[in-house]
Amino acid sequence: MHVLAVYAPPALRYERLESRKAENDDKKRFRPFTKEEAKSRDYAEIENIEKGGPIAMADFTIINTGSEEELKKEINKILKNI
Repeated sequence: MHVLAVYAPPALRYERLESRKAENDDKKRFRPFTKEEAKSRDYAEIENIEKGGPIAMADFTIINTGSEEELKKEINKILKNI
C-alpha cells in the first residue's frame, strides 16, 4: 500500500470550495463551502479523524496549485513509478 497526499494551500482550497457548483449532485458531496465552513471542516478532520498523521507520513505528496489536468498528470506520473 502507498499513501498519496494531495496538498493545496488553505487560501487556495477555500477559494476553490467557495466557487464549487453542486449541479447534478443529489448527495450534496460537492456543495460549496464558505471559508469558515471549510476551515472548521479542516480542523475537525485533523482533530477527530486523525488525517494529519497519514498526510505527514505519505509516501508521495503532490502540491495541487494548478489545474485539474495538471493534478491528473502528477498522479499518473506517480502511478507509473510504483
